[in-house]
Amino acid sequence: MSPTPPATGEPAHSPTGSAHHGGGLATGWVEELAAGSVTTWTRWQQAHPSGAASASGAGPVVGPQYLPGAQQLELLRRLNEVAAATGRTVGPALADRVLRAGIPDRGRPDLPLTGLHAAAFGPEPVRPEALPERDLLPVAAGLIAESLASLAPLPPVRRPLARRLAGRVRPGPTWDGDGWVLLHRAPARVNPYRVDLALTDLHTLAVHAWATRAVRGGVLGFEDWLRSRVSADRLPTSLDVVGMAARNAERVGRAQVTLSFEPRHLPDLVGGAGLPPVHLPTIDLARQVGRPLGVLVSDATRTTLLSRRLLPRLRQLAGPTGPTPVPAPWAGHLNEHAERSVGLLQRAGYAVRGRLELLVPSTAPPAPPARPADSELTTLRLAMDLLLDTKDGAW
Repeated sequence: MSPTPPATGEPAHSPTGSAHHGGGLATGWVEELAAGSVTTWTRWQQAHPSGAASASGAGPVVGPQYLPGAQQLELLRRLNEVAAATGRTVGPALADRVLRAGIPDRGRPDLPLTGLHAAAFGPEPVRPEALPERDLLPVAAGLIAESLASLAPLPPVRRPLARRLAGRVRPGPTWDGDGWVLLHRAPARVNPYRVDLALTDLHTLAVHAWATRAVRGGVLGFEDWLRSRVSADRLPTSLDVVGMAARNAERVGRAQVTLSFEPRHLPDLVGGAGLPPVHLPTIDLARQVGRPLGVLVSDATRTTLLSRRLLPRLRQLAGPTGPTPVPAPWAGHLNEHAERSVGLLQRAGYAVRGRLELLVPSTAPPAPPARPADSELTTLRLAMDLLLDTKDGAW
């Protein structure tokens, strides 16, 4: 890539550049991409068999010696495709950012193009159009992270007293920051607090537990998280409702702990509509953006930027979504854990609002494992829509 540093004000990654000499053919293609072309590298080569081509006047966009990697070039080409199909434009500023972008993931070098003089060492040359979405997402995520890190700090959120007090007990899984474990002020000073555990079925709890971790710096995708946390004999702390109730009973007394399965019982804290559905590609993009963002800002600022800046924009772009299903075999494991937990909680004698059996997910067949390529394609499209819709860094 070009050794030229990014423009002032861009907290960018240091581009390393792909280790191959561009020549007129490749440089011409890069300039065409910067001008809005959607031509693939393979077709560009076929159209210029002599090995040299001059661009249409877009001007130099990279240094004379090094080219951007195949990942950056293909991301720009796909941005051009999406922009052309939706009546938008990439614009010179965004095109330049993409071409100069680094790859924030360690162990992912810039990939050289096929058909050029390759270096004696380094990764094998590739056809950019053949790259999977997972190779392009780190570049897009890094660009979004740079934009987020450059934003002015957000003012603190003022919440009702009950929500502020919720921090005194261990919160359960929720990705939007409102907390599952809700602490109320009781009328009597003898027992100043009681704990309401706002619960739902264990499948939904699992999705929200993963989403919570993803927004707070987690590195695992949903299925990888399930694989590492859930088995027939193991649950993470965030899904162990029996343990959560017991710990709070030790703190405030068993009589002061209530298991609530109906959000309408907690209108001031949860809201009558219940939990919003988790759109997996939206949260997964936030997770991937969080990795380079964590290098640029503090952990607390990263979580704030993801939850209050990025996620609202992504929800707008994604539109209405349904719940995220839990794939097999983890759906079956969670069902078994939920059935055992119901029996244990009944014997413990906690107060219950609603029906304790609602902890058990529905008996609908579990969803088949998602095809990673399909999910990655949706996530990349969200990232490209965000880059195209964020004009001049405005959020």
